[in-house]
Amino acid sequence: MGLPSMLAMGLGLLALTPGHVTRMQGLCWRTAEPFSTPEPVGLDALAVGFPAGVPFERQRFSITAVRFGPEASSTKAGMTPGELRAYVRSIFLAAGPGGGPIRRTLLGSPVDGDSFTTSIPRPRLGEIYALPLASGETVVLGFSMPVEARAQGEALLTEVVTTLREADNGDPSCGGSALRLR
Repeated sequence: MGLPSMLAMGLGLLALTPGHVTRMQGLCWRTAEPFSTPEPVGLDALAVGFPAGVPFERQRFSITAVRFGPEASSTKAGMTPGELRAYVRSIFLAAGPGGGPIRRTLLGSPVDGDSFTTSIPRPRLGEIYALPLASGETVVLGFSMPVEARAQGEALLTEVVTTLREADNGDPSCGGSALRLR
């Protein structure tokens, strides 16, 4: 089988892959049901919610992505991954100190994170991670769900993290152009 045949076969398989692709801040993921369109929620921050098309107070899951340039996480003058997580957790997710350390495999590598809870604007729980990108930038991802939607939220979280990819590295499974602030 020649290269053109392999490429055509690969592109055909991608077209048959079920799901909806969400792209933001240099990342993408695929889920069975669509998320809302990414919306700005602050400086260099975007958020999406699930299900698409419902007001925030009725969303069952949300993802906030805040992108930091290489200078923000430089070892000489920048913030550590833990400091970036704490900043985003406080400013963008209205959550206090973390509920404890956690670790997930994201983008093919184990990544340290924090669990958190908040009562603003309603009782929610979540996880937050700082992901270094190939570009040298860092994206802090905060996953949040209402306490009463924990089972559905955890299922969505698993679906997102298992399909999470860098969108700016030419990965064809991301399709289209990435929505990002900068």
